[in-house]
Amino acid sequence: MLRPLPALVGACALMSLACGADPLADDAASYVVAMQPTLEENAELANEFIQVAAAIHQREIDDEGIIERWDATIVPKANDLHATVDDIQPATPELQGPHEELVASWADRADAYEEMKAAYESNDDAKFKAAQEKNVNAKLAEERYFRDVNAVLSGYGYRLDQFPAGN
Repeated sequence: MLRPLPALVGACALMSLACGADPLADDAASYVVAMQPTLEENAELANEFIQVAAAIHQREIDDEGIIERWDATIVPKANDLHATVDDIQPATPELQGPHEELVASWADRADAYEEMKAAYESNDDAKFKAAQEKNVNAKLAEERYFRDVNAVLSGYGYRLDQFPAGN
């Protein structure tokens, strides 16, 4: 969720007028606008993943139903999100570094989801555990991204929420 901090936004505007244009300020504003819909879709993917994981754990759907949900929703959505975030190109190095980490983590997550599905399909517990570990590492990288990108954005009155309200 985009949350401008009014006092900081005013200070940024005054600094811009006094010192000339700040490319990072412009990039920060553009970046949060570009990322917001992607983060909302990411929250939807997280919810779908949790639902499928719960269905597997509680044995609410059969193997065919689980595979169908991975094929129909989880894997394609993870791939689409990776492609979308890869297309977003921040202009300043301060945002490029964290963004590259997110792109890499979402690529790893998409791979991990595909590997989980394949392992589940072939009933290979060792491959499933390896894919789960890859997914956990992708999640940790994603959390580092939010820490790092919000450290940059907060100076301009913005913050990206990992799970925007309403999801």
